[in-house]
Amino acid sequence: MNEVCRVDFYLLQDPSQSAELIACQLALKAWEQGNRTLVATPDQAAVDRVDALMWDHPQGRFLPHAAVALTTDAPVLIGTLEQLETMDAEVLINLTPRVVDRPRRYARVLELVPAEAGLKQASREKFRAYRSQGLEPATHSIGRT
Repeated sequence: MNEVCRVDFYLLQDPSQSAELIACQLALKAWEQGNRTLVATPDQAAVDRVDALMWDHPQGRFLPHAAVALTTDAPVLIGTLEQLETMDAEVLINLTPRVVDRPRRYARVLELVPAEAGLKQASREKFRAYRSQGLEPATHSIGRT
């Protein structure tokens, strides 16, 4: 368990931006910094989409990854929050509408906030939930990539 957990909310500015593609970029950065990384998705279909995206994105780069259902040895693992619950890692990228249980297990929790107004409410609730646990989330705007 980490004494300090940094929580970052990445606010997508354009509805055409893909949170899954940005998750690939963030996972690559985390891996390049030597961090084991988990990518939490809402369901198995999203696990499969992110897994497929990581083969080609970011373009021209290799990101060693796997779905947690296939292995637990890859430096970047993709799964649902339930599948990743017992996995150790420094970074968790959360693509789900749910707050991460026990976020202090990680050095960093990265939350991606969709641009669509209807989807932002879950992120607002997650922001409040992290604050209620004594964490101070930071926010970052992500323009078109």
